[in-house]
Amino acid sequence: LWCWGQYDPYDSLSTNNNLPREVAPAGSYVDVSVGTQSLCGLAADGAAWCRGWTTESATRHVPIRVQSPVPFVKLEGAWDSFHCGITADGAAWCWTAVAQSSYVAEARLPALRFTKIAVGPYSACGRTADGRSHCWYQRPVYP
Repeated sequence: LWCWGQYDPYDSLSTNNNLPREVAPAGSYVDVSVGTQSLCGLAADGAAWCRGWTTESATRHVPIRVQSPVPFVKLEGAWDSFHCGITADGAAWCWTAVAQSSYVAEARLPALRFTKIAVGPYSACGRTADGRSHCWYQRPVYP
């Protein structure tokens, strides 16, 4: 998965934003999520890979696999380095850059099943199959 443009404002290599860069390892990708400071690709096996802003500047240019106990079927929404994904059963999981060089997915409102998620600067909202909306803060989880 290759992308171009300045996705990290602290990226000194972004002087030529027209040059494609590898966002995730070679393979088949079924979805992509673009934030203002990071990019994520969803591999065909359900693994999410992200590249961009982390607290460790040395890893900003290295694709990092999102640590998740479950595979995703689609990526939904992104803001800065905050992304969300939906699993096959509709569960919402979200992640952002954490200490060092990792992205760790956390379940959001695990009893609900989502069809769509929109992400903003400090929160996300999702729509369930019955048409109801639910929102939560980026961190920690607030129902």
